[in-house]
Amino acid sequence: MTSRRDFEKARNLQNGVEMQRKSVIVKRICSCLCTVALAFSLTACSSAGADDENVIIVEREEEKLVYNLTVASVGDVVKTERIKCTYQQMKDQDVSFELNGRLVTAVYVKEGDMVKKGQLLAELGSEDILNQIETLEYQIARNKMLLENSQVNETNNISLQWANYLYYGMGSESSVKAQVESIQQSGRYYREDLQDKIGFDEQQLESLKQTVKQSSVYANMEGTVSFVKERLEGSTSEKDEVVISIIDNTDCLFVVEEVEYADSFGAEDLLDMTVISGTGTGAYVLKPANMDKWNEKLLFSIVEQPEGVSPEVGAMGYMAIVVDRAENVVYLPLEAVHTAEDKHYVYVLDDDGNRQLLWVETGLQGDTSVEIVSGLSEGDKVILR
Repeated sequence: MTSRRDFEKARNLQNGVEMQRKSVIVKRICSCLCTVALAFSLTACSSAGADDENVIIVEREEEKLVYNLTVASVGDVVKTERIKCTYQQMKDQDVSFELNGRLVTAVYVKEGDMVKKGQLLAELGSEDILNQIETLEYQIARNKMLLENSQVNETNNISLQWANYLYYGMGSESSVKAQVESIQQSGRYYREDLQDKIGFDEQQLESLKQTVKQSSVYANMEGTVSFVKERLEGSTSEKDEVVISIIDNTDCLFVVEEVEYADSFGAEDLLDMTVISGTGTGAYVLKPANMDKWNEKLLFSIVEQPEGVSPEVGAMGYMAIVVDRAENVVYLPLEAVHTAEDKHYVYVLDDDGNRQLLWVETGLQGDTSVEIVSGLSEGDKVILR
């Protein structure tokens, strides 16, 4: 497609060709007049007794311009886009501590290590907490024992009061009943205190155990450690900060970030893609995968790949996808159509073989051709650029 400057240049060139054609006509007329005059002159010389010889007059013919032509055809105009694909793992785990301001006392993995599900990765300092847990567990066990013995002691004490009254005549029945009631009330208050202490200590114990649990981080999947925070051991924890990452290299797909192209793919499409960087360079055939999960990324699995090679995480390539198509339309090559002020035109030859400008209306501009909506028909010849 050309600019207004190209259009003006083309128009000036056409005007020049027309002037050149008129100049040639004038020259031919002058040449003919000269030829006639020369003929009369030679006749006069012949009558004067000169040798009778044949005279040959050579006329210079006009040199015509030769144009490279193309034909308006009927077919499909296709527009494609080149989009980037990256080979990425689909499963990963970002590991972080749930506690803030604690000392990281141990890190058990480094980058590149293979880990298994449930494997301990790192720990925060928890020795003081473990001591508190031990103390609380002792207190709870002791108070539970006292609670159990309290009921037995109360029963024994009441039995003793009645025995002293019945067998030894100590006190009166009313005094014994009052004493029994006092023993029962004291026992009830004592047991309530023990139960309160046990309940409070159990809450504290559960909280400390949860803290210990949060002080350790584990692998939730089998994979490779891809990241460990620099100088992690000995640092102070920050809640929810990623300190370790794990990836699963066995579950990888090619990923396209441009989600705006999602509607350009069908579930059964086979797409050509070429890896140009990373391991496994070469030509691949991909197919859309997990299309129900196409939210922030478009996913593609490998159908065919170069023999003897395999891509690794990070390999990058490009695929060409059809983003628009005009079917069974009249079209021309891109280089045959020019533009001036948002209008389009082509050059054709008139009956005398001279170049002439012709305005056309265009539709879809594809990768190599342009749809011609009006101005030309199938089989019409135009001049290529």
